[in-house]
Amino acid sequence: MLDNSDIQDNLTNEDSYDSLVATIEASQGFLTLLIASCEPGLFQNQLIGRYEAELAPEIPSYRIRLNQLEPSLRGGLEELVNETPQLKLPKASGVITVTGAADLEEMMGASHFGKDTLFLTKFLPTLPPLSKGGARIQSPFLPNRDAPEMTLWETEEKSPLDKFFGYLQWTREGLRAFPYPIVLWVTPKILTRLSMASPDFWSWRSGVFRFVSPVREETTVKSIDTRDGGIISYEKLSDLPLDELLEQINQIEKIEKSQAISPLLATLYDRVGQAYTNQVILGKSENRQWEIEQAIEYFQKAITLQTNLNLKADRVNSLRRLGNFYYDRGQYKEAELFHKEAIEIARQIGDISGEAASLVSLGNSYQQHVLGNRAENLELAIAAYHNALLVL
Repeated sequence: MLDNSDIQDNLTNEDSYDSLVATIEASQGFLTLLIASCEPGLFQNQLIGRYEAELAPEIPSYRIRLNQLEPSLRGGLEELVNETPQLKLPKASGVITVTGAADLEEMMGASHFGKDTLFLTKFLPTLPPLSKGGARIQSPFLPNRDAPEMTLWETEEKSPLDKFFGYLQWTREGLRAFPYPIVLWVTPKILTRLSMASPDFWSWRSGVFRFVSPVREETTVKSIDTRDGGIISYEKLSDLPLDELLEQINQIEKIEKSQAISPLLATLYDRVGQAYTNQVILGKSENRQWEIEQAIEYFQKAITLQTNLNLKADRVNSLRRLGNFYYDRGQYKEAELFHKEAIEIARQIGDISGEAASLVSLGNSYQQHVLGNRAENLELAIAAYHNALLVL
């Protein structure tokens, strides 16, 4: 039963949503900076999917995710326009949704090595220099970074979030080249800093839309699962039970029929894969083999849809989860394939935490791999661990 605060939150959310959609519709053909505030997670994804579906097909939707190394809004917009011929047409209509700011907040306050590095070193043995006969051990899928020793140091470098604020402050005029409504999703904490950190950008805003996540909404955590080999996983877990996730998928698939193109659907596929994974790992499966197959199937559905929608950051997470699932079943060769793909994509988009987590998972797979030369497998594992430290 909803209490008064829940009812008020629902009313606030609906008012904000209606205002956001109306502003997008009224802003076709010229630059409109719209700031949406919400905690990241399933509720935010639902809101984005909802307005994208409501505006279609008259107003097509496009998405970009901020590069975690160089979080430039203008840079992301330029890349999108260069890759999307429709946006270059005269009087092109559309709405551009920008996400990824929440990940910058998670990285805030870290020096050259973040908190995750300290946890990682806790669970790893003291590693020897990365050399063999004077030559660095290197695999083609690992970054070519020279670091013969694990060394922690402090740095004066700005945090990714500070870089983000700086880009916003000094690129206002450059945004004139993008005559579309742009919805920038930030967390409430980032919103409170935005007016002070980027006052010039703030003065150009056309609206701020605040959303309150339901109490039942997921909690985003960075967790460390030491399992037997010290695996570190970064998961976003939802409280929704499996049957409700499946029901949501069923409803969306009915609405979209053969055009299953919703980003929300990709998120739900991934969460169902996680739910089946948890049941298998915890021994709660009534039909273990069937649920193993279901976990793999739903992860693969998520990855396929994420590929079609160009949701690269989400694909990194799903690939890593599928790789970890194969690892738990002792299928290390299969796990390595998915982790390598995740590393490659994460590096392309500047997803530091995704790259580091996938490198650690890859190292764990090599460490357990019994086929081939055992010494070489261990050396590759050490190389992966070292490189995970370097990217954090």
